[in-house]
Amino acid sequence: NHVGDHLVREAIIPRKRTDGVCGEVGLNLAIAQSYVFPFYEKDLATVERIKNTIRDSEKLQVLFGAVGEETLMKVIGAMTLRFVQAGETIIQQGTDGDAFYLVETGMFEIFVRRSEEEPFPGGQVMTCIPGQFF
Repeated sequence: NHVGDHLVREAIIPRKRTDGVCGEVGLNLAIAQSYVFPFYEKDLATVERIKNTIRDSEKLQVLFGAVGEETLMKVIGAMTLRFVQAGETIIQQGTDGDAFYLVETGMFEIFVRRSEEEPFPGGQVMTCIPGQFF
């Protein structure tokens, strides 16, 4: 992803790369309930800004609309601020994705290679602005 000098919040969730998306059956409930979310201190204004962004976004409501306040606060607590320089690549296609990015300021261009023959970074498919995510 090509980016400008701006801010993005990332929730780091370590996991192995998958080639598809599925609803996993047989999740061990005890393991899920004992998971300890990472926590990064934020001031109240920052927490409220993130909550408002999630609340006001129809697309983010698909992800977070059904979670309770306690779980939402854990997700927000797991977010950390990341400063990004213009031209810095945040995620490269084909590498493990281990974070959820919520744009706080600036603009982020998303590129996708549609074939092995297409040169990096591929074609632009999306531009993310504050309040959007990738």
